[in-house]
Amino acid sequence: MRWRPGQIERSLQPRDLRAGFASLLYIFLLGVAHAGAYALLTPVWQAPDEPGHFEAACLLSQLTRPLRADDLSIPLQQSIIASLAANDFWGQVREPSPTPLPASFSADPFLARSGRQVGDEPPLYYLFPALLCRSPLPLEGQLRLIRLYGAILFGLTGAVAGWELERWRVWSLRRVPPVMMLLPMPAFIAGSVNNDGLAMLTATAVFVAVMRVQRLGWSWRRGLGVLACLALALAFFLWLSTTDQRELVAGFVALHMPYSWGLTLTLALRYLPILAGLFQQVVEAQQARGLDLARRGFMARLRAYRPVLVALVIGALRHSERLGWALETRALGAPGVVRTTYRPLRLKPVDRLCLAVLAVVLVAGVVLRTL
Repeated sequence: MRWRPGQIERSLQPRDLRAGFASLLYIFLLGVAHAGAYALLTPVWQAPDEPGHFEAACLLSQLTRPLRADDLSIPLQQSIIASLAANDFWGQVREPSPTPLPASFSADPFLARSGRQVGDEPPLYYLFPALLCRSPLPLEGQLRLIRLYGAILFGLTGAVAGWELERWRVWSLRRVPPVMMLLPMPAFIAGSVNNDGLAMLTATAVFVAVMRVQRLGWSWRRGLGVLACLALALAFFLWLSTTDQRELVAGFVALHMPYSWGLTLTLALRYLPILAGLFQQVVEAQQARGLDLARRGFMARLRAYRPVLVALVIGALRHSERLGWALETRALGAPGVVRTTYRPLRLKPVDRLCLAVLAVVLVAGVVLRTL
């Protein structure tokens, strides 16, 4: 059977769309859960080349410019080395522990062999991890937070693949994304600090675009659509990486968005690093009480994490309760209250010009789409 342009789209009914969305959500959650399990259960610094990738992300956060091969921060390397020693890094890789600790990566034979990632990869790979390096967490908490970010990218990779393969209505192709989310090695790599998660997502998006063009045929509209998606993704990462959260809320309020919506967005962006820090605190507290989480099998380690997860859930509920009390004492949502700001944001002529240009481009795109 040969596919004709538009054949599958016309046959999709609302019920099919709902089922397709549920299938994509299942694939996404499956990938996030699988890679997230590796992200949380793998001992700190024990994924391939994590010290080098973590150094590249945090160095990008410090310098706020594209990295060069000769960029170096000795204090950053020393803090990573101290964390490696505290988590028995050399013992777990079966290398003699250095005494005293090396002053830099190049002073240790194992770290020197592993190599640095600074200047070797495009900076876009590390934009979002660089933002996470600014969170007020210890290095171990930041590491696990970046790992969870990779797990989310892994789930998105499966969802992007499923979005196109679901439309082919071929049983073997439709089973590829769930099977891909269950593969242990890609999930383990995605659930660690590196640039492979974003690379997998980008490669999958390109592959899906090629398959869609092969199925529907090429046109200049679809080409512009692909470029628009890439531009939106880049703009989102740049916006989120270079704007303070309080400024985001102030900008939304200046655009006449309800303050509660902007506050919800800020709390959502801040809750993930808070949860990661709480997880790290609970793990350290349990280890201080003699809980061994490093030298177990996978299933035994998973069972050992049960008290950690229980304490994490209780801590998250307590944090939510305290947050609710804090908002209530500040009369959030009280009737008749008019909020004021120390530095109100107002649209300038150049802002209005940019908005007008964007509106014209949007209307032109809609008109060209309907023609």
